[in-house]
Amino acid sequence: MARTLTTPIPQPPGVQQAIMGMRFEVPHVRNVDDTAMVIDKAQIQLRYEVITFDAAGLFVSRQLRTVKFPDWPASFVADVKAVYEKVMLDAESAGLIAGPGVDEALE
Repeated sequence: MARTLTTPIPQPPGVQQAIMGMRFEVPHVRNVDDTAMVIDKAQIQLRYEVITFDAAGLFVSRQLRTVKFPDWPASFVADVKAVYEKVMLDAESAGLIAGPGVDEALE
């Protein structure tokens, strides 16, 4: 989504801003018994960047931000879980995750 500012930011003269990218991070660690990988649930987060352009369309700035997963509304968390499950299915069908097994729930 992009936005044309009605009150442009003063320094530097940015007139357009956009969220250019979003990336979910779902880190994994070895469990306490060192027998399996588990989701590091406390570190799940979304990183995004906002860029600003001036009136000539030239790049002015980039700002990065991180939002922790538990800070989102429950409906959004449910949507992320659904996307994660679809990505897991795609990775399995592409052979990136090979073989049957038991998936840990993203909770």
